[in-house]
Amino acid sequence: MKSSSAPKTQKRSSTVKKKVFSPRKRPGSTSSISYIHNAAFEAKDAEKAILLAPYPQRNSTRSGVRSRPKDIPSYLASMYEIPLLTPEQEAYLFCQMNFLKYQAAQIEASLHASRPSPKKMQQMQACLEKADQVRNQITRANLRLVVSISKRFADNISSFDDLVGEGNIALMYAVDKFDFSKGFRFSTYATHAVQRSFYRSIGRRQKEHQRFYLGASDDQFVAIESHDDTDEQSQIDPTSYEQLYQKVIHEMSHLLDDRERYILLARFGIQHDGQELTLKLVADQLGICKERVRQLQNRALVKLQDAAQQIMTNQEVVA
Repeated sequence: MKSSSAPKTQKRSSTVKKKVFSPRKRPGSTSSISYIHNAAFEAKDAEKAILLAPYPQRNSTRSGVRSRPKDIPSYLASMYEIPLLTPEQEAYLFCQMNFLKYQAAQIEASLHASRPSPKKMQQMQACLEKADQVRNQITRANLRLVVSISKRFADNISSFDDLVGEGNIALMYAVDKFDFSKGFRFSTYATHAVQRSFYRSIGRRQKEHQRFYLGASDDQFVAIESHDDTDEQSQIDPTSYEQLYQKVIHEMSHLLDDRERYILLARFGIQHDGQELTLKLVADQLGICKERVRQLQNRALVKLQDAAQQIMTNQEVVA
């Protein structure tokens, strides 16, 4: 599938609701599944033309594999074994990923509100899982782009490892938002997305550095003390507990940065498939080591724990 011959994306105006880790819904759709719509998806033979089309092969003798630079940590070596995508391969994968999401959204829209069909639910889940596989393939093929940009932005406040993790989150956002039919390469779009993310995070760190010149290190957040709160918990009725839960989830959106939020969502299975990812899988996705993921997870949990305690304290004062 040639990127230059890709069908033009339909432009329609409507109010779009935002969804975590998704760009937007198709305008006019009632589905909660977001994707980049393309007119080709509505063709009668779309499934055969898009999902059964052969994977584009390289026209040149170059493999697309690059040797690892000497200044890159060994745990990032594997990403340099993954070939870069050609423009045709890129368009092919983006088209497949969004078409699979489109199929899942169509199935979701057809479900009975009170009695959804188990068969349709399985079909929808299968489409989403395949879309995630394609998404991961695109992401892995572009991880070295994040590493290259991170090297330029790293300084004494923003470490290389931190930037790689944040950049990979921005990269995954960019994969979801990229419209392959526009005719330009994903690397151009992703570069701007990653750089914007870095400018925001570096600006935030500089402000924190100015306010807390000698702040606490990550190691201080690694260990989370366990407390026997049986008596306190027993005093919370189910309704109050549900309200507390909803408030903490609300606080999560602005207390945690993108990377911390992504780690918690992935580690505790708060995704559409409910799968709890291991530390290693999350580390591989973010391009950082397992221990760093553990530290960031525990730091995020401490933030939410503090938020929950503050909410409970406020409720007691009001009462």
